[in-house]
Amino acid sequence: MDAGAIRVWDAALAKIAKDEQWIGMTEKIGSVPRVLSRKETATCVQEQYETYFKLGKALGIELN
Repeated sequence: MDAGAIRVWDAALAKIAKDEQWIGMTEKIGSVPRVLSRKETATCVQEQYETYFKLGKALGIELN
């Protein structure tokens, strides 16, 4: 991703993370209002991939 786009995205997420309306609505739907860093997001995505890959394999589900 272009460095300029990354800066814009980071700034938008930082602003959202402090937005009281977003925080309130996120909590209202039962979620946790937390914005992950790029590194945390990459780790989370990798962990979720591995979890669901193992689950699919255990259930005999093949993804192409």
